[in-house]
Amino acid sequence: MIGICTQSVLPVYSLCESPAPLVNQMLYGEWYHVIELRKHWVKIKHGLDGSVGWISVKQHYPLAENINPPQITSINFVLDLISSIHKSDGALLPIVLGSIAEHASLCGDPSPSINKLPSNKLSVVDNALKYIHAPELFGGRTPWGIDAGALTQMAYRLAGIHLKRTPLEQSTQGIALSFIEESEPGDLVFCD
Repeated sequence: MIGICTQSVLPVYSLCESPAPLVNQMLYGEWYHVIELRKHWVKIKHGLDGSVGWISVKQHYPLAENINPPQITSINFVLDLISSIHKSDGALLPIVLGSIAEHASLCGDPSPSINKLPSNKLSVVDNALKYIHAPELFGGRTPWGIDAGALTQMAYRLAGIHLKRTPLEQSTQGIALSFIEESEPGDLVFCD
């Protein structure tokens, strides 16, 4: 079963109990695979980065069985710090940088007109600077709280490059350099 985030930000917890540590946040329009369904909790696997955690069953929005998740290469992300979706009931839902507004119809909302990735994608450095005063929040993925793994994930996402969720997972992606001097602005470098 596949679900989709219909809220601005959906908290994902490490355990199926309250309170539990926040391990991730899903942004509007991101989809997930349901691993396990309990009375009050749903164990999910993030559709883009594969991270696993628990969400409240009250925030679970399942997609119809005949709907497949979109291909990663076809996704455009919200580029503004904050934007909004006009809900079908007329209300405005604020959505944040990196959300997938083009999935509004899957979320039961009218299709929005939003800023999409320009043909000349912004640089990773410019994208990272959008989060310059964001406080550190373990598990956070927004300009109002973000952790190290999410900062690199979101900066690269906005440049059209998909990274895993944690620095440890990210360190396994890409190619190895022989010398640090070979790196360029925008490269993500991990040292042994």
